[in-house]
Amino acid sequence: MRCAACLTYNPDSNRFCGHCGAPLAADARAADAAPPKWGELKIATVFFADIVGSTTHIAALDPEQAMEQLQPAV
Repeated sequence: MRCAACLTYNPDSNRFCGHCGAPLAADARAADAAPPKWGELKIATVFFADIVGSTTHIAALDPEQAMEQLQPAV
């Protein structure tokens, strides 16, 4: 079931949205019985950090060594 307020999908047993707490309408349960064919929307957090000079610093290292060098920043 999809929340009309925040568009989050919720289990059919929910009466309130698990994300924003808005009440879920009973008629919305029937309308949203099948998920859309193109997939499911999900909230994602993306973290990006630009470490100045990191590319030249780790260019000659293998992936494990590179991650070891960058781990304190991550």
